[in-house]
Amino acid sequence: MATQKRSGAKRKKCWSQSIGEYKLTVRVYELYPGSNLYRSVWITSPGKKSGKEDKKSLGHKDRDRAVREAYELIAHLRSTSDGVRQGEITLGALKARYLAGRKHAAKAERTRKEDERKLERVVAFLGATKRASSLDEEAVLEYVEARRRGDPSLLYVARRGSAGVRDGTIWADLVALHTMLRWGCVTKNKAGVTLLASDPLKGIEFPRELNPRQPIVTHDDVERLLQAADTVHPLLRPALIVGEGTGRRNGAWRQLRWCDIHFDREEFGAIQWPGETDKGKTALYRPFSPAVRDALLSIRPERPDPDWAVFPSSVDPRRPVNKKTMWDWMEKAFAAAGLPREPGGMWHTLRRKWVSERKGYPLVDIAAAGGWKDDRSLKSYMQEDPETVRKVVLEPTHRLRKRGGTE
Repeated sequence: MATQKRSGAKRKKCWSQSIGEYKLTVRVYELYPGSNLYRSVWITSPGKKSGKEDKKSLGHKDRDRAVREAYELIAHLRSTSDGVRQGEITLGALKARYLAGRKHAAKAERTRKEDERKLERVVAFLGATKRASSLDEEAVLEYVEARRRGDPSLLYVARRGSAGVRDGTIWADLVALHTMLRWGCVTKNKAGVTLLASDPLKGIEFPRELNPRQPIVTHDDVERLLQAADTVHPLLRPALIVGEGTGRRNGAWRQLRWCDIHFDREEFGAIQWPGETDKGKTALYRPFSPAVRDALLSIRPERPDPDWAVFPSSVDPRRPVNKKTMWDWMEKAFAAAGLPREPGGMWHTLRRKWVSERKGYPLVDIAAAGGWKDDRSLKSYMQEDPETVRKVVLEPTHRLRKRGGTE
């Protein structure tokens, strides 16, 4: 029986191309003819002779695009070294440096984590290998549109259909990005050159919330909450009084310790607000009112340890009650008092109430008393109220007259 000869058809070769130079090469290739493209780069850690291969699917078959992405990756890898030339640093490398820098480390822990998530989301969308200096208004608008429609490719985005977010949230993301870029304009590498020559987003307007959600409670609301507080938890009533009477953030007064409370100072007592629990890391000494004094005395142990929390957890007097528990108490108080709760309207409503009820004082003094770093940041909390608006219309502070006494 004759042996059948195999077909003479040649096997089709897989496409492959290497980009770069010695010790810094990116290879883009097919796994098999017509497959999606892959890229591989050999990464060697500093001080080590051997390294490991970083392999990743590009998710497409466009060869020209794969080559462009390979060049961008090489630029990104180069920019991770301190010798990167000005303007060539990529967003990914700039983000890594910024998050490892002192400016970011000086922020409060919660703020640091929030900024990290924002930057990871924006940089991942815009492209970690994209040169930071190449950002423009088109890139900003592309991100804004994706965030508004709830693009599923965005990191840390709740999957709730196709609903996006409000402009205030988008603005916060872009401000985090802009802060990083401006940091790059003043931070130098070992050669003494700033990472960025100029701010690529200077002059570009970010979307602002036209009708921001800033819920506030009235004095009558607080009275109803106080009446309902005892049915929720014994600590809720004094917590409401301290929060409403000091105007400080929940995180500041919730973490107070008895060593911070001084009943023998000022007229009714004072609090030495520690910088560790303040959003701006600022330690302040401020007096408190008779109502706050009475509330604190009502929960003060007979012989408190200075390190005990004023509002302790149920398991350890040295640990303050956590934020979620305090949130749950407030939510139950709203329900028990029969008060509707607007989105975003929880403990921060007391801070807005506090500042809005003190409009008659100079802004600089209100900011100092309530723990704002300046009166500019204070203004976003201060809200209009019908009584003050009525006085502005009907009771002018003075009349303008011509010199000589003739009106």
